[in-house]
Amino acid sequence: MADLADNSVAAEAGTIDIEFTWAGAESWVAVLDDARGMSEASLVTAMTVAARGPATDRSATDLGAYGVGLESASSSGPIRQVV
Repeated sequence: MADLADNSVAAEAGTIDIEFTWAGAESWVAVLDDARGMSEASLVTAMTVAARGPATDRSATDLGAYGVGLESASSSGPIRQVV
């Protein structure tokens, strides 16, 4: 959750909501924000492991460093993810 929230902060979100519903096999978590969003090309890069390494120029609000936060947060357990 922290990596997903960090991405919202880096995208200049003013509001971040984390919703969770426990329903056994139908449980879900959603991270919702009002950030500026991503282009399709940016999304592909974001979901590619280590596509942006430590030497990549980053904004002052970008908390990432190694390029694996979103990928690991999104693929470490969910059966389905929606972006």
